[in-house]
Formats: sequence, C-alpha cells, structure tokens
Amino acid sequence: MGARSSRNTTQNNRSDGHLLEYFRNTFIRGGGATTILGPVISRATGGEVSDGTEYDNIRFHYFQNSGTFTNTSGSPLTVEVVLIGGGGGGGCQNAGGGGAGGYRVIPVVVSPGAPNAVTVQVGAGGAGAPGSDPSGTPGRGVQGTPSYFGDASPTTATGGGGGGSESPPGANASSGGSGGGGGRLGNTTPGLPNGAGVGNSPPTSPPQGNPGGGGIPDQGSGGGGGGAGGAGQSAIGPYGGNGGLGVQLDSKYHSPDLPVLSGPSAIGPNGQFFWVAGGGGGGGRGPAPQPQPTGGTGPAGNPTRYAGAGNGGTGPSSPTPATNGVQYTGSGGGGGGESSSGTPPARAGGNGGKGIIIVSYGRP
Repeated sequence: MGARSSRNTTQNNRSDGHLLEYFRNTFIRGGGATTILGPVISRATGGEVSDGTEYDNIRFHYFQNSGTFTNTSGSPLTVEVVLIGGGGGGGCQNAGGGGAGGYRVIPVVVSPGAPNAVTVQVGAGGAGAPGSDPSGTPGRGVQGTPSYFGDASPTTATGGGGGGSESPPGANASSGGSGGGGGRLGNTTPGLPNGAGVGNSPPTSPPQGNPGGGGIPDQGSGGGGGGAGGAGQSAIGPYGGNGGLGVQLDSKYHSPDLPVLSGPSAIGPNGQFFWVAGGGGGGGRGPAPQPQPTGGTGPAGNPTRYAGAGNGGTGPSSPTPATNGVQYTGSGGGGGGESSSGTPPARAGGNGGKGIIIVSYGRP
C-alpha cells in the first residue's frame, strides 16, 4: 500500500555471508522445534507499510499524514497504536520552549470491512510566535494539533502546549500533551500538562506528558517545554532552561526493515535513534559561548545527539535563532531569544514538529 524499505526481504541467500540474517528472516524457534514462517500476512491497509520479516514478525503501518486504517482480515483485529500529537511552538522574545505532543500506546480492536475503516489524523506542529520587529508584540507559541485514531470515540493524543513569552496578557505558557515553558517578566508560570493551562480544555486522562519549566523575570530567559519523558527545566539566570526529555520507542520499532520516512526525521532508518516527544529549549539573552538551551529528546547528559526538539535562541551580543522541532517526532519548538537590534529570526520561536501514528499487529 505504502512505501516499503528498499531491503529485499524475500530473497535469502545463504552463500553470501548473511547466515544470521537468513535465520532471522526465516525461522522462529520455540517449544524445542523450528517452524518455517514467511512474511506476516497483511490483514489491513493504510499508511506506509513494513511487513516486519526482519524483526519479531510484526507488521507496521506508519502514518505520517492523515488517512484511514482498514481491517481486511474478515474478523476483529486487535492492534497496538502509538499516537504522538503535534509539538507546541516556542514563544517569542526571551520565551519558553514548546511542549511535546501527547504520547500514548494503547491496544485497539478494529472491526472488519471498509464500512468500519478507522479515521487516522496526524497532528500538525504548532507555529512558533513570530518576531516581527523591535517594537513587535511578543506572543505565545501556538499549541500543537491532536492526533487521533477512531471516529465516534477516538483515541487521542493531544497537542503540545505553546511556549510563553515576555509581556502581553495571555502570553503565559499553554498546556497540552506536555506544557510549554514559561517566558520572562510577568509570565513566569510554566504550562501544566494535559490541557490544564491558559486557553485550553479541561485536563485529559490518563496524563500524556509533563509540565514546562518557569521563566525568570529579572534575567530575561524562558523555561524549557515539557517532554513526554520528563518536565522542562526552569530558566537559569540569563539562560533558557533545557527541554524535558522525550521517550524512546519500544525496541520492536527499531527494525532495519522499517520504511524510510520522507523528509528529515529522528525516527526510522534515517535517524536511527527512535526518540520522540521532547520539549523545546527555552530562549534567553545569555551571550556566546553559552550554548543554546537544548531540546530534550536524548538521554540525560547527551541531549543534543538525538535530533527532535528545537533548541532555544540566545542573544543579544551573538544572537542565535531558535530551531524547529523535527517532523514526525511531536517535539516542541525552541523559544526565541533576545536581539539588541530586534532582528526577527533571533526573537521568533521555533515551530513544533508534526506528530505520527504507528499501528502494528503480529500473526493471528
């Protein structure tokens, strides 16, 4: 149905030195016997498909864009659904980073037949607040769009909260899957997770993320956005806080047989690291050589190795613009820093990364 890996999974050449790969592709051992098994039989359509012959005999349907998932097996099909909402955008000017989109892994039973096709919506990342000009009004980043699987009562991963900014009323950090970071001045309140913040719906249950960090009024810096794996760090002096850590997908999604996702992504064969839903770094006015506040998609102690969440901007002596969250990770965008000249790129927040939905099932 969709794009497949360029790897040939139907040919098993035992003479080319790939004996281990041959056994992985062909056999499953158990109960003291060896059973010869072919590829997992397709029982559904939708998304980009991998038949899983190279890892645990699981079939994967990856949705980078909205569409439908149809059970073609003729009987009810239990699938595991990974939902990641769109990441929130970073705020403008000494601002908080955007929060990560909601992260959920849940079993769902899909009824058979085209009339029961399931609607799949992949959430878009929220826009970062623009840095228009020196006198422009700083604003909060836009909350990410939810991802959902289903129709009448869909399973939903909410979008990440937008990062807060420095001055106007209503520019406090918003909340979503994870909360956005707080901005400086009067808007130091960090965003709470699960829709409990400014201008958002009541909290969702179960929780889908973590709060963002707070800003510092007198130093001019914003907090990091919350991640699915941890809360955002509060600002430290003139430097923005790091974003909250993301989560690493289960090892069964690390197959080398996964389809190559289009565009830059931190998951799949291109990214190799499989980290998603990290919070964006907060912006500040710390000068170089202070590094940008980092997005939190990597393991503790080395967050920059894993692409995903946007980094916060810096300034004013050597302003560095905030960066965007990476597509298909649901990570937050970085918060905008400060520029003495008011240069827009140094003030603007980064955009949140688009989410993704993965549907998988094994043998009957």
